[in-house]
Amino acid sequence: MIKKIDSKNNQKIISCFKLKNPSYRNDKKLFLSEGIYNLKMALEENIVKEIYTLSPLDFVDENIIQYIVNEDIIKKLSSSKNPQGIIFVSSFINKTINQNNHLVYLDNVQDPGNLGTIIRTALALNYDGVILSKGCCSIYNDKVIASSKGAIYKIPICEGNISDFKNTHKIISSTLKDSSISLNEISKIDKFVVCFGNESHGISLDVESNSDIFIKIPMSNIDSLNVAVSAGIILYKIKEIGDF
Repeated sequence: MIKKIDSKNNQKIISCFKLKNPSYRNDKKLFLSEGIYNLKMALEENIVKEIYTLSPLDFVDENIIQYIVNEDIIKKLSSSKNPQGIIFVSSFINKTINQNNHLVYLDNVQDPGNLGTIIRTALALNYDGVILSKGCCSIYNDKVIASSKGAIYKIPICEGNISDFKNTHKIISSTLKDSSISLNEISKIDKFVVCFGNESHGISLDVESNSDIFIKIPMSNIDSLNVAVSAGIILYKIKEIGDF
């Protein structure tokens, strides 16, 4: 179905703009995203509610409303400096992790660029899901969506406590503790959760007390790395060892 909207003051546009507000977004269980690549992935998950576009899209099912709008409306709704001309509204993503074997736990990761990058990396390396602590940035933050390159639509993500996995998985935590073993020393583990902590403070006491193994990346000339960079190195190494 195709309709047209010409004014930024149209009630539909005002409602969409409100989705930039986390409280409103959480209340409605809807979020904004943009770009043709993200749209196609969201369509595959059957969560797209409506689309705002400069011209009709022939690959969209007729049951989904396409609102043909002007560039001023796109700029109002977009979070990008150079909008692609496609904005869409989706329902919150609902995927179940179901205690799968190879999981990633993010403990109070608050930078949206880091969060999205780690989610993207986990998907690329075939991990089964990502668990977020309550202190993490929302996956519906526009910068998370952008940096994940659509990975939030594909990999199961849920909020949870690390203690929920204590009896079923080995808990491996990335930390700079002196007692941490080198990443090069870790051996194959069949069922595990790999934990990465806050950008400034590392893993929380809760994650530390539930951990079975502490690991760190061997490095010289510098004492630490950005959490997303660390996650990329560690997740790749563990995948290589586990051959999954």
